[in-house]
Amino acid sequence: MAPAMPERCGSLCVEARHTPAEGAPVGGDLYDVIDTMYGVRAIIADVTGHGRLAAALAGEARKAFGELAPSEPRLLGLARRLDSFVTERVGRSYETFVSAALVEIGRDTADLLVCGHPVPLMVRRGRVWPVGVLDVALPLGLWRLTGGNGSEPTTFGFTPGDALLMYTDGAIDARDGTGKTYPLESRLAGLCAEDAAGLPARLEAELLAHSDGHLNDDVALLLLRHELYQAELGGRRPPQGERRR
Repeated sequence: MAPAMPERCGSLCVEARHTPAEGAPVGGDLYDVIDTMYGVRAIIADVTGHGRLAAALAGEARKAFGELAPSEPRLLGLARRLDSFVTERVGRSYETFVSAALVEIGRDTADLLVCGHPVPLMVRRGRVWPVGVLDVALPLGLWRLTGGNGSEPTTFGFTPGDALLMYTDGAIDARDGTGKTYPLESRLAGLCAEDAAGLPARLEAELLAHSDGHLNDDVALLLLRHELYQAELGGRRPPQGERRR
């Protein structure tokens, strides 16, 4: 699902792009960003498979995130409830699941929980690196294989000027005519050497050029840039607890 994102959410600037795979007008990628009393929470996720069934589950999962994120105190608790939601939808199947990355961003730190999904990339003053995730949980819908246990979130510094790029695996699976995959991490530093603003659009253009327009998987990109808007808000944080549309 590719909803329009707010330009701002809490202390963050938000940019997103979604490009469907060639020949697949609908797919299973989803993302969302919500300002809550616990901080700004975001999800990016990918349902296995393509077509209407994957798109339907993606839409339901995004709706569940929107309903659960404002009220669940802990990020791990939110992921556990989303896992239960997906499990209820797919039944006993182990073939349908949802890889996801969930983040909760405060004033100067962020918590990240990765569930069988590509690890988001930090962008700071032109440098790029994967967030140092200590443990990766199983995709949503498969936690029953470990008794319903997930992993504790990883906490990392996230201060004004930082940016976080969340993406689905279509961004690293895009191939050129020789079969070479797109070097996302190494290219990212060059694309945001001066400013990360507009990065998703630049990445989308490069991915399409690299694959000659023939993407074999959906690509979703979600960029969260940390700003405080002190000049506009007098140092106050924007109101929380309200979903931004």
